[in-house]
Amino acid sequence: MPIARCLALDDGTILTSTAGIRGYLEAAYPEPNLTGRTAVEKGRVADLQWRIEMEGMMAMSEALRNSAARIQGRALTGAVDYEQIPALAERGRARVERFLDGVEAMIGDKPFAAGDHYSVADIDLLVVVDFAGWIKMGLPEGASNARRWHAAVSGRPSAKL
Repeated sequence: MPIARCLALDDGTILTSTAGIRGYLEAAYPEPNLTGRTAVEKGRVADLQWRIEMEGMMAMSEALRNSAARIQGRALTGAVDYEQIPALAERGRARVERFLDGVEAMIGDKPFAAGDHYSVADIDLLVVVDFAGWIKMGLPEGASNARRWHAAVSGRPSAKL
């Protein structure tokens, strides 16, 4: 089975998960630091990144993978084909809406999701917010802090890759 997205290292090691690739890159290239500088920052970033992944990314995946016409019959990743389930798409959309409604409070008056520094939490949150557009959803109109954050993070050169 071919690996669609991976990081192949010079020594032949192949990393296939976001967590594995992220861990390798952070250790190999510690600057800019994306997982926190102190023990408290590391904990805060990891906690928030996990919440974004579980509450936002999983909901987005459920909504998108069970509704996108281009992946009919491929509702789950992996070697086995699974049909889409429209009810899961509806549930995913409801979960995405609830998550997006909470982004304003998550950001608050901070410049970045986890505090004063750009982190993996910002990267994952940007992915969720941008993917929401694919299912015709977005940040609430009155979410001024979330919209400020999104404009700033979307404007970073790394967001253009």
